[in-house]
Amino acid sequence: LNAFTIAVEDRKISNIMDTGSKSIGSLAPFFDLYKDEIKGDLSRVKYSVHQSFLKGYEGNKQAAQKLLNGTEEYTARIRQKLGDDQNKIKGLDRLTLAISDMKLALEENNGELLRIKRDIALNNIKSLQE
Repeated sequence: LNAFTIAVEDRKISNIMDTGSKSIGSLAPFFDLYKDEIKGDLSRVKYSVHQSFLKGYEGNKQAAQKLLNGTEEYTARIRQKLGDDQNKIKGLDRLTLAISDMKLALEENNGELLRIKRDIALNNIKSLQE
């Protein structure tokens, strides 16, 4: 949180996004303390989406792809925890599709397209958290 506060104080957007997503990612183990809680894995997915956007925007497509590929494990665990909740399962399917679209956007080398795909993925995460 200290690094995040300093980044906000410096007003450098890329540093704010980087340290902010790292803060989100570090919350995941606390959510994991609760059985059948999906917020830990959602935090990991959110971290990966933010970090892959930053890496892709900087031109490091390989690192961005690796981060997005890592989300498959988290979404699989989320699917197991959702049980028979069809609305949540549909939301998870939309999130998985959004991550796939983000992978495709990385290949286009278009920062604006990548930002749009990131925002869609984040909106899907938000709907699953509700």
